Amino acid sequence: MKTKNLVWSLLMILLSFGICSAQSNDYPFKVKISGNGAKNLIFIPGFMSSVDVWNETIGELSSTYKCYTIQFDGFAGQPAQGEPSLSNWKASLATYIQKEKIKNPIIIGHSLGGVMALDLASTYPDLMQSIVVVDALPSLSAAFNPNFKVQENLDCTDIIMQFTGLTDEQFKTMQEQTAGSMSTIPEKQKEIVNWSLKSDREASAKIFCEFNNTDLRAQLAKAKVPALIMLNSRFGQMKEGINSQYTAYANKDIQYAPSPTHFLMFDAKDWYLTQLRNFIK
Repeated sequence: MKTKNLVWSLLMILLSFGICSAQSNDYPFKVKISGNGAKNLIFIPGFMSSVDVWNETIGELSSTYKCYTIQFDGFAGQPAQGEPSLSNWKASLATYIQKEKIKNPIIIGHSLGGVMALDLASTYPDLMQSIVVVDALPSLSAAFNPNFKVQENLDCTDIIMQFTGLTDEQFKTMQEQTAGSMSTIPEKQKEIVNWSLKSDREASAKIFCEFNNTDLRAQLAKAKVPALIMLNSRFGQMKEGINSQYTAYANKDIQYAPSPTHFLMFDAKDWYLTQLRNFIK
């Protein structure tokens, strides 16, 4: 029972937290490209989120930057294909950047996307110019369980059953209950709920299981590029522990937002855009 409660607690936290399109069967994601600036930005949304989370950000930046948005399979209406895996997604995105010859991109990730940005920076330290992490930690599980250790060959069956065992109405109710901690803006809450309802639940469960078995803290020592890390104000209340998660990342700037909600690009928009612009320029 304790394990089940921890799983759902982590899920609540994670959830709280001119265009052309291109997709190839070689990649487990769809790409949208907008803008034609000299510098490249790559945007990765969070768990069960849509690339639409970046619409306002890209609207502010696409006149001077070329913006790539990455929609991974299984999330927000993008069909699930194959066996979802964060490690495969990371490697596939690195391959895409290399094959498409995207020069010195700045990778911007929210929540799960922020974790992927950290993983890319520490696995492929010469692939990008810098990264921006929006409300994400190297190990979310370790932040709430000091004894957390990654489990080899973790069996995700129970988590998959918990996700898929709910009726559509039960799942919708759960998403609506957590949306208030995601954003205080009613229309944005509806969007967040809608994205999760359009997500493939089995694929999402597998990614959720892998995500909560992730710990990047030690490998961050391999990252070379500058990182801007924006965290919500609730994390600021446990600043010592949160900052310690990033100890191994030498070239970083951690900023705490005035908002306690997960979608900083919505609820702390002006602060977020100011931080982002100052960093990427």
